Amino acid sequence: MDAKPRRLSRIAAAARRFASRGERLHRCPACAREFVCPVEWEIDGEEHWTIQLRCGACDTWWERRVTNAEATAFELVLDRQIAAIRRELLGIDRRCMHAELEVLVGALRHDLIDAADFAR
Repeated sequence: MDAKPRRLSRIAAAARRFASRGERLHRCPACAREFVCPVEWEIDGEEHWTIQLRCGACDTWWERRVTNAEATAFELVLDRQIAAIRRELLGIDRRCMHAELEVLVGALRHDLIDAADFAR
């Protein structure tokens, strides 16, 4: 009965180690901010990649040679960041559309515009 929780904890620990390898790549070595963007990826043998990176916060550029596992983990971090940016952008877009709709509805209610304003 004890073997199962121990096995799960070893799997969780391995997953954390795997994820943490790529986590370091998204932090700038100069300013420690999380605005690192891969500029170029290049295969460097069967087990490695050479990645040119740039920090969007301080404009530091550098190059790193990483293992396939580190590159995969970094890609997962980038996917999470892209998803967060996409969610925020959709929220901003919705708020802007809502504000524009409020103005349009108000103008219609006060007879400031009518269908003729939209005719060509």
